[in-house]
Amino acid sequence: MKKILMIILVFPLWAKADSVCDNITVSDQVYTCSKISLEESDASLNNEYKKLLSKVSAEYNSHEELKNEYIKKIKLSQRAWLNFRDKNCEVFSYQIEAGTQAYETSMNSCKDKMTQERTKDLVSIQNQ
Repeated sequence: MKKILMIILVFPLWAKADSVCDNITVSDQVYTCSKISLEESDASLNNEYKKLLSKVSAEYNSHEELKNEYIKKIKLSQRAWLNFRDKNCEVFSYQIEAGTQAYETSMNSCKDKMTQERTKDLVSIQNQ
């Protein structure tokens, strides 16, 4: 019953999100769409990150020291990348007044693009 209720409550939001991004006519929709796109990209990134950690853990299961070192490097790399992404997008959006919807839209779009690229990188690491 809870699943059905959740679907009934959430589905209109998904439908609304799709229509907002498909038929953009005002800047509020651009902002909303940029936010939705970033959230989707972030979810995909998190999924691939978890898959990479699981794969490394499984492949290096019999080599605990190597596994721990590799996982530590992946985590350090991800934290550094997140910091780089955020700082890079601040530079990208610098000429837009901070705190405005235009600034947030610019930040979302920049982070979205970089997050999609990072996701590809994590997939590439998994496929090595």
